[in-house]
Amino acid sequence: MIDHIRTHALMVECNEERIIEAILSAQSNETMSYRAAYQSELEAHRKQIAKLDLLIENLYEDKVTGVVPESLFKRQIQKYEQDRVERLQFVEVLEKRIRSMKQDTDNASTWAKLMKRYKGLETLDSETLLLLIDKVIVSEAQKVDGKRICDVRVVFNYVGDIGKFGLGVTAYEQAV
Repeated sequence: MIDHIRTHALMVECNEERIIEAILSAQSNETMSYRAAYQSELEAHRKQIAKLDLLIENLYEDKVTGVVPESLFKRQIQKYEQDRVERLQFVEVLEKRIRSMKQDTDNASTWAKLMKRYKGLETLDSETLLLLIDKVIVSEAQKVDGKRICDVRVVFNYVGDIGKFGLGVTAYEQAV
């Protein structure tokens, strides 16, 4: 694990811009279609909320002038308000998702700065481990040429599984 951290820290030290660019590019490819879909859905909800606001205003004016009876007004206003509240909730959720996706750039830079501090790491304590690593995923061991090999994926805080970005070695021999 120490070697894995040191290797990534040295990679960042040598070429921080390329590493961050690779992380952002991979993350961007994953989220680009989602972001566009969320943005489109967000705009549709906002337009519908504006239409509902106009309908509510017009309905109120029609009630005041006597064009719409009280019973119809109450039913329609309740229907419009319920739709409006639901759409406002969707807007809030979509805005959070979009903000979360925009956070990727800051996270990649934070990770790179953090990793550079650990290029000379000699011992791994729990504090460092918790600061750098979200989780370690170890696959089931397989025999290859008489040796037991298992795939180990390190999921870093801030950026996730660096292995999927093509930035590091993920297979480690494990003497079992």
